[in-house]
Amino acid sequence: MKKNEEKLNNQNKSKRTIDQNSTYEINRIKVEEKVLHFSFLHTLTKFWQQSIVVLIISFLFSFISLLLVQNTGLYGLGLDALSHSIARLASFLAINSGKSDQFARVIFNICFWMINFVINIPLFIFASAKINKNFAILTMLFMLFATIFGIAFSSIPGSENWLILGKVIDSNFTSNAIKQPNNIVQITTWAVNYSGQNGNNPISIMFYGLLWAIIQGALAAALLIVNSTTAGFDIFVVWYSQKKFKNLGFIYIIIHIACLLVANTIGTYLPSGLATGNWSIELFFNASFASSFIMILVNGIVVDVLFPKYKMVKIEAYTSKPKEILDKIFALKDKRFSVTIANFKGGYSGEMQQVLIINTMYIESSVALKIINEIDPNAMICMFDIKRMKGTIYTSNIVNKDKK
Repeated sequence: MKKNEEKLNNQNKSKRTIDQNSTYEINRIKVEEKVLHFSFLHTLTKFWQQSIVVLIISFLFSFISLLLVQNTGLYGLGLDALSHSIARLASFLAINSGKSDQFARVIFNICFWMINFVINIPLFIFASAKINKNFAILTMLFMLFATIFGIAFSSIPGSENWLILGKVIDSNFTSNAIKQPNNIVQITTWAVNYSGQNGNNPISIMFYGLLWAIIQGALAAALLIVNSTTAGFDIFVVWYSQKKFKNLGFIYIIIHIACLLVANTIGTYLPSGLATGNWSIELFFNASFASSFIMILVNGIVVDVLFPKYKMVKIEAYTSKPKEILDKIFALKDKRFSVTIANFKGGYSGEMQQVLIINTMYIESSVALKIINEIDPNAMICMFDIKRMKGTIYTSNIVNKDKK
C-alpha cells in the first residue's frame, strides 16, 4: 500500500535520465478542452439570459446578412429566400414603372425584412402550441430584433455598397435595356468580366455563399442551444425532432432547395427577363443561384457539427466519486439518464477504480457533464458519437404548464 502511495505522489511530476546528456521531465497536467461546442451557452438556462443572447445574435445576424446576402444577390434559407425574392421583384417593378431609386430602395429594404416576419406569425403560434411557449417567444424575439436591426442597417445611406469581398454584380447588366444600373436586378452571371465598379465576379459570389453558410450555421446552432431558432422551417424541424427523436435530414435540404428554386424564379430570373428580354436557361442557373445552392448544403453540415441536437452520444467519466455523482443524477426531477458503472484496474497504481458510462442525446449531455464537473473537477471525461443504436433511451421536453 505504501509503495502505491509513493507511486501516486511521484506521478504528477518526475524526472528520468535516459543517458548522461538527456534528462526527461514527465508532468501530469489537466486537459481543459471543452467537451461541447459553445459550452458557455449551455449554462444559460434562465429566460432573461437567453433573451440577451437572442438579442446579440439577432444584431450580428442582421448586420452580416446585409453584407453577405442583401447586397450580393444571394438568397437566405427557407422562408428567408421567399421574402428576399419578393423584395427584389417589388423593387424592380417600382424602378420599371418610373419610380425613383430612393423609393425602390425603401420598398426593397422593408420587404426584404418585414415579409419574413409576417410569414412567420402563424409559425410562432404553432410553436407555442406544439413545442413550448418559451421557445416560441424566444424565436419571435429573434425575428423581431432581426427585422428591426435589418431595416435600420439597410436604411443607412450608402449601406447598399458595403461589401467585404468586392463587387459581384455587373452594374451594366440592365443599363442598355431600361437605362438603369443593375442596383435592383441582383444577378451574377458566369461571365468573368470584373472591371472595378462594374464588375461581375462569379468567383467572389461563391466565397460570399460559403462564408454566410458557415456564419449562419454557427448563429443558428447558438440559437438552438438557448432554446430558440432562426424561425421559418426550423420550427417544424424542432417539432418533428422532438416528436420522432431524429432530424428531417434529406427532406429538410429538399425543402430549402425548393424554396431557392421559387425564390430565384421570382427575384432574379423574372426581373432579368423582363428587363432584357433574355429568357435563356443560363440566366436561371446563374452564379448567384449556384452559390446559394452550395450554401444550403454547407450550412446543414455546419449546424450538424456544432449542435447535433438529436445525435446519440456516450459519456465516460473516470472519477473517484461515482456514488456522489449518481445520487445527484438520480435526484433530478426533469431529466433521467441511463447510467452504467464499470470497474477497472488502474495500470499505474494497480488500484480498482470506477467509470460512469452514460448514453444520452447530445441535447441532454450538458446536464450530466455539469453534474460531473461540479462534484469531481478532476474527473477525466470523454464523449463519443454513437453512429448506430437500437433500444430505448430517456429524453425530456419542456411543455406548457397548461398542457395536461
